Amino acid sequence: MDYPLMDPPFEVKPFGKMSAKEAKKHFEWYVSEVPNRINLLIDLFGATGGGEKKYLDLSPKSLIILWEWFLPNIKTTLKTKEEIDDQLQNIPDWLKDEVRRNNKRLSVASTTLAMDIAIYFAETLIKHFEKNLKWGYITKPKSLEYVNSPVLVGFKSDMELNPRTVVYNLTLDAIDGNTSKEALYQLFKVWLEYI
Repeated sequence: MDYPLMDPPFEVKPFGKMSAKEAKKHFEWYVSEVPNRINLLIDLFGATGGGEKKYLDLSPKSLIILWEWFLPNIKTTLKTKEEIDDQLQNIPDWLKDEVRRNNKRLSVASTTLAMDIAIYFAETLIKHFEKNLKWGYITKPKSLEYVNSPVLVGFKSDMELNPRTVVYNLTLDAIDGNTSKEALYQLFKVWLEYI
């Protein structure tokens, strides 16, 4: 599966090290790319047997169609010895056997595709709750997990949603066989409670 990366045309620091100005520049670029990334996703869906492009209409039910198509397209690669060793350094002893057993990671293509599915997921929420939700970013406090990263804002209690994280976690669940074709739709329903 040949799928282009979403790569900024400028140097990017890790989000936690960005200045407010750098975060704004990245955010504006990211949001400007959203329509393009959705179009790429829809084109790939149509070209690889997912169905007619019209099925991906940003409706909640389209999340089922999209996820069902994505599941067999998830590809993994083996972690390198260096990657495993690096993980082992940063975790407690009781988790080390699990890291050694779980030696797979998502391929670059599958990760890129998952990130575009995250954008589609976010845009589905925005489409149906545009009075509440929008893309945003938060620059303070620096200790915030998603600081400077594009997130959805407008939820109750000043919560934000990093769609890339939740879809990535769903994808990891799929590698382990712990998902269903409705997982992305179910995630949508979970987040409705916070709007």
